[in-house]
Amino acid sequence: MEPAFDSGAIVPAFDSSVPCQDWLRSNPNPAAKSSFWACKAYLEPYVKALYDLDVLSPSKISGIEQNAQIGTWAKELLIPFFADVFGESADLVPSGATLDRPNQVTTSVNRKTGSRVGLHVDTFRMQPIRSREGEKYRCVVNIGMQPRMFVFDPRHSADILRDESVGVVPDETGSFSPTSAIRRKSMLEPLQLFAMTLQPGEAYIAPTEVIVHDGSTFGISGFGAMYTFRGWFDERRIGKLATKMA
Repeated sequence: MEPAFDSGAIVPAFDSSVPCQDWLRSNPNPAAKSSFWACKAYLEPYVKALYDLDVLSPSKISGIEQNAQIGTWAKELLIPFFADVFGESADLVPSGATLDRPNQVTTSVNRKTGSRVGLHVDTFRMQPIRSREGEKYRCVVNIGMQPRMFVFDPRHSADILRDESVGVVPDETGSFSPTSAIRRKSMLEPLQLFAMTLQPGEAYIAPTEVIVHDGSTFGISGFGAMYTFRGWFDERRIGKLATKMA
């Protein structure tokens, strides 16, 4: 039985008959007022090395979150690649591999309640929204066999709330996060959502502590898998990332 959504959770309304709008094509330059930027990285050669370990086959994929081979792959191949691009100052911190069920509108689950959180804003450290511009960005690599999506509103969360003094507010579970405030606001004014499609071997980098977002496996028939890490990704080095992958 699939987990239910949190009370008040924001759930994207996908229409399976209409292709999702790809933000990279439709809105390549976010508003200057926002600190947001995101990019896709094509990492197929690196992910292929993981496939060659045969840890993502249908009979083994259920154990990827505890699979030591994936951790070794990331430590010896994936993380060094990004460290070379962005430098030691990126201070990359791995979070590990995650398995997602197929055809899920959103994928994140509240570990305390077991329910789905829907679209949300990450909180790794308890601090006001306007103080988060210098926080680490999140990189998610699609290590699965099928496409997945990154669904998000590109605006800074404080701009959505229109309150520069907005602090950190407790959500329904008692955790401190701006997600509850975003949920209340979205009832009055719909979010501006976009979907970034990630093919197997592609990744996204985005500031998930200031934007509303979640992953999605909507429309896929098999399990989705991703590897996540966080770091300070200098926007000025993105060109070098593209050059190294050429």
